[in-house]
Amino acid sequence: MELRWYREQPSQVVYLHKNGMDVKEEQMKEYQGRTTFLSAGLDRGQATVRINNVTVFDNGTFHCNFKDGITSVEARLWLMVAGLFSVVSNVTIQDGVVGNFSCSISSPLLQRKKMANHHLSSLFSRSSPSTAWKTVVPLILTVAGLATAGATCLFQKCQKDRNMLQLEEEIPYRAEDQCLQGWTEDKVIHVSPSLDPDTASPKLALSEDGKSVRWLFFDEELPDVPSRFDQDPCVLAREQFSAGRYYWEVQVGHRKAWNVGVCLESLDRKGRIPNAPQHGLWALELYKKMFWALAFPRVHLYPSGPLHQVGILLDCDAGTVSFYNVGNGSLIYTFFGLSSEPLRPFFCLWTHDTTPLIISEFKAPEALGPP
Repeated sequence: MELRWYREQPSQVVYLHKNGMDVKEEQMKEYQGRTTFLSAGLDRGQATVRINNVTVFDNGTFHCNFKDGITSVEARLWLMVAGLFSVVSNVTIQDGVVGNFSCSISSPLLQRKKMANHHLSSLFSRSSPSTAWKTVVPLILTVAGLATAGATCLFQKCQKDRNMLQLEEEIPYRAEDQCLQGWTEDKVIHVSPSLDPDTASPKLALSEDGKSVRWLFFDEELPDVPSRFDQDPCVLAREQFSAGRYYWEVQVGHRKAWNVGVCLESLDRKGRIPNAPQHGLWALELYKKMFWALAFPRVHLYPSGPLHQVGILLDCDAGTVSFYNVGNGSLIYTFFGLSSEPLRPFFCLWTHDTTPLIISEFKAPEALGPP
Protein backbone atom coordinates (compact mmCIF):
# COMPACT_ATOMS: atom_id res chain seq x y z
CA MET A 1 0.00 0.00 0.00
CA GLU A 2 1.28 3.46 -0.92
CA LEU A 3 -0.12 6.82 0.13
CA ARG A 4 1.50 9.78 -1.62
CA TRP A 5 0.77 13.47 -1.00
CA TYR A 6 2.38 15.80 -3.54
CA ARG A 7 2.07 19.26 -5.14
CA GLU A 8 1.89 19.64 -8.95
CA GLN A 9 4.11 16.65 -9.86
CA PRO A 10 4.35 13.22 -8.13
CA SER A 11 8.06 13.93 -7.63
CA GLN A 12 7.17 16.98 -5.45
CA VAL A 13 6.49 14.80 -2.43
CA VAL A 14 4.85 16.37 0.59
CA TYR A 15 4.53 13.03 2.39
CA LEU A 16 5.01 9.39 1.34
CA HIS A 17 3.87 6.32 3.29
CA LYS A 18 4.81 3.04 1.61
CA ASN A 19 4.46 -0.55 2.81
CA GLY A 20 3.88 0.59 6.37
CA MET A 21 6.91 2.90 6.46
CA ASP A 22 7.48 6.64 6.12
CA VAL A 23 9.72 7.29 3.11
CA LYS A 24 11.55 10.51 3.96
CA GLU A 25 14.21 10.27 1.26
CA GLU A 26 11.79 11.45 -1.44
CA GLN A 27 10.20 14.23 0.63
CA MET A 28 10.69 17.85 -0.49
CA LYS A 29 13.04 19.66 1.85
CA GLU A 30 10.35 22.31 2.45
CA TYR A 31 8.21 19.67 4.21
CA GLN A 32 10.89 17.75 6.07
CA GLY A 33 10.09 17.79 9.77
CA ARG A 34 6.71 19.44 9.18
CA THR A 35 4.44 16.48 8.40
CA THR A 36 2.83 13.94 10.68
CA PHE A 37 1.04 10.76 9.55
CA LEU A 38 -1.93 9.75 11.71
CA SER A 39 -2.68 6.10 11.09
CA ALA A 40 -5.50 5.65 13.61
CA GLY A 41 -8.13 5.40 10.85
CA LEU A 42 -6.31 2.98 8.53
CA ASP A 43 -8.57 0.08 9.51
CA ARG A 44 -11.52 2.19 8.33
CA GLY A 45 -9.83 3.11 5.04
CA GLN A 46 -8.85 6.57 6.28
CA ALA A 47 -5.43 8.18 6.62
CA THR A 48 -4.63 11.67 7.83
CA VAL A 49 -1.58 13.82 7.14
CA ARG A 50 -0.96 16.91 9.25
CA ILE A 51 1.19 19.81 8.02
CA ASN A 52 2.69 21.92 10.80
CA ASN A 53 3.96 25.51 10.73
CA VAL A 54 2.02 26.42 7.60
CA THR A 55 3.44 29.29 5.52
CA VAL A 56 2.36 31.09 2.36
CA PHE A 57 4.47 28.56 0.43
CA ASP A 58 1.81 25.95 1.25
CA ASN A 59 -1.01 27.88 -0.43
CA GLY A 60 -2.42 26.06 -3.46
CA THR A 61 -3.15 22.59 -4.75
CA PHE A 62 -2.26 19.26 -3.14
CA HIS A 63 -2.75 15.81 -4.64
CA CYS A 64 -3.57 12.66 -2.69
CA ASN A 65 -2.75 9.36 -4.43
CA PHE A 66 -3.54 5.94 -2.95
CA LYS A 67 -2.26 2.69 -4.48
CA ASP A 68 -2.87 -0.87 -3.35
CA GLY A 69 -2.00 -3.57 -5.86
CA ILE A 70 -3.77 -2.71 -9.10
CA THR A 71 -6.09 -0.26 -7.36
CA SER A 72 -5.24 3.42 -7.67
CA VAL A 73 -7.31 6.41 -6.53
CA GLU A 74 -6.37 10.09 -6.71
CA ALA A 75 -7.99 13.33 -5.63
CA ARG A 76 -7.04 17.01 -5.55
CA LEU A 77 -7.40 19.30 -2.58
CA TRP A 78 -6.83 23.02 -2.14
CA LEU A 79 -5.17 24.68 0.83
CA MET A 80 -6.00 28.33 1.48
CA VAL A 81 -3.42 29.96 3.73
CA ALA A 82 -5.21 32.66 5.67
CA GLY A 83 -2.08 34.08 7.28
CA LEU A 84 -0.41 34.37 10.66
CA PHE A 85 1.33 37.63 11.28
CA SER A 86 1.94 40.51 13.65
CA VAL A 87 1.94 44.18 12.88
CA VAL A 88 4.11 46.49 14.95
CA SER A 89 3.59 50.19 14.45
CA ASN A 90 4.46 53.45 16.16
CA VAL A 91 1.97 56.29 16.43
CA THR A 92 3.34 59.75 17.06
CA ILE A 93 1.16 61.85 19.34
CA GLN A 94 1.61 65.57 18.79
CA ASP A 95 0.83 68.25 21.35
CA GLY A 96 -2.86 69.00 21.79
CA VAL A 97 -4.00 65.42 21.02
CA VAL A 98 -5.82 63.94 24.00
CA GLY A 99 -8.30 61.12 24.56
CA ASN A 100 -8.97 57.67 23.16
CA PHE A 101 -7.80 56.32 19.85
CA SER A 102 -7.82 52.94 18.17
CA CYS A 103 -6.00 51.10 15.41
CA SER A 104 -7.29 48.09 13.50
CA ILE A 105 -6.19 45.62 10.86
CA SER A 106 -8.45 43.25 8.93
CA SER A 107 -8.01 40.05 6.92
CA PRO A 108 -10.36 39.77 3.91
CA LEU A 109 -9.56 36.07 3.66
CA LEU A 110 -10.49 35.26 7.25
CA GLN A 111 -13.10 38.02 7.29
CA ARG A 112 -11.82 38.97 10.73
CA LYS A 113 -10.67 42.25 12.24
CA LYS A 114 -8.29 42.89 15.13
CA MET A 115 -8.50 46.20 16.99
CA ALA A 116 -6.33 47.81 19.66
CA ASN A 117 -7.75 50.61 21.82
CA HIS A 118 -5.61 53.06 23.74
CA HIS A 119 -6.38 55.83 26.19
CA LEU A 120 -4.06 58.81 26.51
CA SER A 121 -3.74 60.06 30.03
CA SER A 122 -3.64 63.75 30.88
CA LEU A 123 0.16 63.45 31.07
CA PHE A 124 0.28 63.92 27.31
CA SER A 125 -1.89 67.03 27.36
CA ARG A 126 0.82 69.30 28.76
CA SER A 127 2.18 71.82 26.36
CA SER A 128 3.57 75.32 26.42
CA PRO A 129 4.43 77.92 23.79
CA SER A 130 8.10 76.98 24.04
CA THR A 131 7.69 73.20 24.38
CA ALA A 132 5.96 70.87 21.96
CA TRP A 133 5.20 67.58 23.69
CA LYS A 134 5.01 64.42 21.70
CA THR A 135 5.28 60.73 22.49
CA VAL A 136 5.48 57.52 20.52
CA VAL A 137 2.93 54.85 21.41
CA PRO A 138 3.76 51.34 20.18
CA LEU A 139 0.93 49.23 18.81
CA ILE A 140 1.14 45.50 18.34
CA LEU A 141 -1.67 43.76 16.53
CA THR A 142 -1.58 40.02 15.96
CA VAL A 143 -3.91 38.45 13.44
CA ALA A 144 -4.38 34.81 14.25
CA GLY A 145 -4.33 32.55 11.28
CA LEU A 146 -3.26 29.10 10.23
CA ALA A 147 -0.65 27.33 12.36
CA THR A 148 -1.44 23.74 11.46
CA ALA A 149 -3.22 22.22 8.49
CA GLY A 150 -4.59 18.71 8.58
CA ALA A 151 -5.91 16.67 5.69
CA THR A 152 -7.52 13.27 5.52
CA CYS A 153 -7.30 11.02 2.49
CA LEU A 154 -9.98 8.36 2.17
CA PHE A 155 -9.28 5.42 -0.05
CA GLN A 156 -12.30 6.27 -2.20
CA LYS A 157 -12.46 10.05 -1.74
CA CYS A 158 -10.81 12.93 0.13
CA GLN A 159 -12.35 14.25 3.32
CA LYS A 160 -12.13 18.03 3.62
CA ASP A 161 -11.35 20.09 6.68
CA ARG A 162 -13.90 22.89 6.61
CA ASN A 163 -11.49 25.55 7.80
CA MET A 164 -8.33 24.67 5.93
CA LEU A 165 -8.54 22.11 3.13
CA GLN A 166 -11.33 21.62 0.67
CA LEU A 167 -11.91 19.63 -2.49
CA GLU A 168 -11.08 21.68 -5.54
CA GLU A 169 -14.47 20.82 -7.05
CA GLU A 170 -16.13 22.54 -4.10
CA ILE A 171 -14.19 25.81 -4.33
CA PRO A 172 -16.60 27.50 -6.79
CA TYR A 173 -19.55 27.05 -4.45
CA ARG A 174 -17.76 28.32 -1.33
CA ALA A 175 -16.09 31.21 -3.15
CA GLU A 176 -19.42 32.13 -4.70
CA ASP A 177 -20.93 32.36 -1.24
CA GLN A 178 -18.27 34.87 -0.25
CA CYS A 179 -17.99 36.96 -3.39
CA LEU A 180 -21.54 37.14 -4.72
CA GLN A 181 -23.13 37.80 -1.37
CA GLY A 182 -25.17 40.96 -1.75
CA TRP A 183 -24.87 40.99 -5.57
CA THR A 184 -27.39 43.52 -6.83
CA GLU A 185 -27.40 45.61 -9.98
CA ASP A 186 -27.29 48.88 -8.06
CA LYS A 187 -24.09 47.83 -6.27
CA VAL A 188 -22.14 46.69 -9.35
CA ILE A 189 -21.04 49.05 -12.10
CA HIS A 190 -20.90 47.34 -15.50
CA VAL A 191 -18.08 48.70 -17.61
CA SER A 192 -16.49 48.11 -21.00
CA PRO A 193 -12.84 49.12 -20.57
CA SER A 194 -10.91 50.63 -23.48
CA LEU A 195 -7.33 49.59 -24.19
CA ASP A 196 -4.59 52.13 -23.65
CA PRO A 197 -2.28 52.37 -26.70
CA ASP A 198 0.45 54.01 -24.61
CA THR A 199 0.83 50.74 -22.65
CA ALA A 200 0.58 48.30 -25.57
CA SER A 201 3.56 46.11 -26.41
CA PRO A 202 5.04 46.57 -29.93
CA LYS A 203 3.98 42.96 -30.49
CA LEU A 204 0.28 43.94 -30.32
CA ALA A 205 -2.17 45.82 -32.52
CA LEU A 206 -5.23 47.53 -31.03
CA SER A 207 -8.47 48.23 -32.83
CA GLU A 208 -9.44 51.86 -33.45
CA ASP A 209 -12.19 51.72 -30.83
CA GLY A 210 -9.80 50.20 -28.25
CA LYS A 211 -12.02 47.18 -27.66
CA SER A 212 -9.88 44.41 -29.18
CA VAL A 213 -6.23 43.41 -29.42
CA ARG A 214 -4.38 40.92 -31.60
CA TRP A 215 -0.84 39.56 -31.94
CA LEU A 216 1.46 40.87 -34.68
CA PHE A 217 3.97 38.71 -36.54
CA PHE A 218 6.39 41.67 -36.66
CA ASP A 219 6.92 44.28 -33.96
CA GLU A 220 5.67 47.80 -34.60
CA GLU A 221 7.94 50.81 -34.33
CA LEU A 222 6.54 52.59 -31.27
CA PRO A 223 7.94 55.20 -28.88
CA ASP A 224 9.66 53.54 -25.92
CA VAL A 225 7.75 55.41 -23.22
CA PRO A 226 7.83 54.32 -19.53
CA SER A 227 4.20 53.22 -19.64
CA ARG A 228 4.74 50.68 -22.45
CA PHE A 229 5.40 46.94 -22.04
CA ASP A 230 8.62 46.35 -23.95
CA GLN A 231 9.07 42.56 -23.83
CA ASP A 232 5.91 40.69 -22.88
CA PRO A 233 2.93 41.05 -25.27
CA CYS A 234 0.69 42.86 -22.76
CA VAL A 235 -1.58 45.90 -22.62
CA LEU A 236 -3.63 47.69 -19.96
CA ALA A 237 -7.01 49.39 -20.12
CA ARG A 238 -7.26 53.15 -19.71
CA GLU A 239 -9.57 52.83 -16.70
CA GLN A 240 -8.31 52.80 -13.12
CA PHE A 241 -10.35 51.48 -10.17
CA SER A 242 -9.71 52.14 -6.50
CA ALA A 243 -13.18 51.99 -4.89
CA GLY A 244 -16.48 50.29 -5.66
CA ARG A 245 -17.44 47.11 -7.56
CA TYR A 246 -16.99 46.70 -11.31
CA TYR A 247 -17.83 43.98 -13.80
CA TRP A 248 -16.64 43.47 -17.38
CA GLU A 249 -16.35 40.62 -19.88
CA VAL A 250 -13.56 39.53 -22.21
CA GLN A 251 -14.10 37.31 -25.25
CA VAL A 252 -11.08 35.00 -25.38
CA GLY A 253 -12.66 32.87 -28.09
CA HIS A 254 -10.52 29.94 -29.21
CA ARG A 255 -7.14 31.52 -28.53
CA LYS A 256 -4.56 28.98 -27.37
CA ALA A 257 -2.88 31.24 -24.80
CA TRP A 258 -3.86 34.37 -22.87
CA ASN A 259 -3.80 36.17 -19.52
CA VAL A 260 -6.65 38.37 -18.26
CA GLY A 261 -7.05 40.05 -14.89
CA VAL A 262 -6.07 43.21 -13.04
CA CYS A 263 -2.76 44.74 -12.00
CA LEU A 264 -1.42 47.67 -10.05
CA GLU A 265 -1.14 50.94 -11.91
CA SER A 266 2.46 50.95 -10.65
CA LEU A 267 3.30 47.54 -12.23
CA ASP A 268 6.77 47.64 -13.80
CA ARG A 269 6.35 47.23 -17.55
CA LYS A 270 9.98 46.85 -18.57
CA GLY A 271 11.48 43.38 -18.95
CA ARG A 272 9.65 40.16 -18.17
CA ILE A 273 6.50 40.58 -16.09
CA PRO A 274 6.48 38.52 -12.84
CA ASN A 275 3.09 36.81 -12.85
CA ALA A 276 2.18 36.70 -9.16
CA PRO A 277 0.10 38.72 -6.68
CA GLN A 278 3.14 39.75 -4.64
CA HIS A 279 4.31 41.68 -7.70
CA GLY A 280 0.95 43.38 -8.23
CA LEU A 281 -0.80 41.08 -10.74
CA TRP A 282 -3.96 38.99 -10.23
CA ALA A 283 -4.89 37.05 -13.36
CA LEU A 284 -6.03 33.83 -15.01
CA GLU A 285 -3.92 32.14 -17.67
CA LEU A 286 -4.49 29.66 -20.46
CA TYR A 287 -1.27 28.07 -21.68
CA LYS A 288 -0.62 24.70 -23.33
CA LYS A 289 -4.30 23.75 -22.94
CA MET A 290 -4.18 24.24 -19.15
CA PHE A 291 -5.89 26.91 -17.08
CA TRP A 292 -4.09 28.51 -14.13
CA ALA A 293 -4.75 31.06 -11.45
CA LEU A 294 -1.52 33.04 -11.20
CA ALA A 295 -1.38 32.78 -7.41
CA PHE A 296 1.75 31.78 -5.50
CA PRO A 297 2.19 28.95 -6.07
CA ARG A 298 0.05 28.67 -9.19
CA VAL A 299 -3.31 26.91 -8.90
CA HIS A 300 -4.35 24.50 -11.65
CA LEU A 301 -7.96 25.21 -12.61
CA TYR A 302 -10.65 23.04 -14.17
CA PRO A 303 -13.44 25.30 -15.49
CA SER A 304 -16.82 23.66 -15.93
CA GLY A 305 -17.65 23.72 -19.63
CA PRO A 306 -15.83 25.45 -22.51
CA LEU A 307 -14.38 28.83 -21.59
CA HIS A 308 -14.71 31.32 -24.45
CA GLN A 309 -15.80 34.39 -22.52
CA VAL A 310 -14.48 35.45 -19.10
CA GLY A 311 -16.44 37.65 -16.70
CA ILE A 312 -14.40 39.68 -14.19
CA LEU A 313 -15.88 41.10 -10.99
CA LEU A 314 -13.54 43.49 -9.17
CA ASP A 315 -14.55 44.48 -5.64
CA CYS A 316 -12.08 47.17 -4.61
CA ASP A 317 -13.65 47.66 -1.18
CA ALA A 318 -13.43 43.95 -0.28
CA GLY A 319 -10.04 43.49 -1.96
CA THR A 320 -11.19 40.65 -4.23
CA VAL A 321 -11.36 39.87 -7.93
CA SER A 322 -13.47 36.96 -9.20
CA PHE A 323 -13.47 35.27 -12.61
CA TYR A 324 -16.51 33.64 -14.20
CA ASN A 325 -17.29 31.40 -17.14
CA VAL A 326 -19.88 33.56 -18.86
CA GLY A 327 -21.06 30.57 -20.89
CA ASN A 328 -22.63 28.88 -17.88
CA GLY A 329 -22.32 31.50 -15.12
CA SER A 330 -19.99 29.38 -12.96
CA LEU A 331 -17.30 30.89 -10.77
CA ILE A 332 -13.77 29.88 -11.80
CA TYR A 333 -11.56 31.47 -9.15
CA THR A 334 -11.35 34.33 -6.63
CA PHE A 335 -8.25 36.20 -5.49
CA PHE A 336 -8.29 37.77 -2.03
CA GLY A 337 -6.20 40.48 -0.43
CA LEU A 338 -5.80 42.83 -3.41
CA SER A 339 -3.94 46.08 -2.88
CA SER A 340 -5.85 49.28 -2.11
CA GLU A 341 -3.75 51.08 -4.75
CA PRO A 342 -5.37 51.91 -8.12
CA LEU A 343 -5.93 48.84 -10.31
CA ARG A 344 -6.20 48.51 -14.09
CA PRO A 345 -7.58 45.72 -16.32
CA PHE A 346 -4.68 43.62 -17.66
CA PHE A 347 -4.44 41.60 -20.89
CA CYS A 348 -1.64 39.48 -22.35
CA LEU A 349 -1.54 37.43 -25.58
CA TRP A 350 0.92 34.55 -25.81
CA THR A 351 1.89 32.51 -28.92
CA HIS A 352 1.71 33.50 -32.58
CA ASP A 353 -2.07 33.38 -32.81
CA THR A 354 -3.85 36.22 -34.59
CA THR A 355 -7.19 35.51 -32.92
CA PRO A 356 -8.07 38.72 -31.04
CA LEU A 357 -9.14 39.28 -27.47
CA ILE A 358 -12.30 41.37 -27.44
CA ILE A 359 -13.72 43.45 -24.59
CA SER A 360 -17.48 43.04 -24.64
CA GLU A 361 -19.82 45.99 -24.75
CA PHE A 362 -21.85 46.52 -21.58
CA LYS A 363 -24.34 43.74 -20.89
CA ALA A 364 -25.82 42.77 -17.52
CA PRO A 365 -24.65 39.23 -16.56
CA GLU A 366 -27.99 37.45 -16.21
CA ALA A 367 -26.35 34.16 -15.23
CA LEU A 368 -24.60 35.76 -12.28
CA GLY A 369 -27.63 36.59 -10.18
CA PRO A 370 -27.63 36.48 -6.38
CA PRO A 371 -26.91 33.04 -4.88
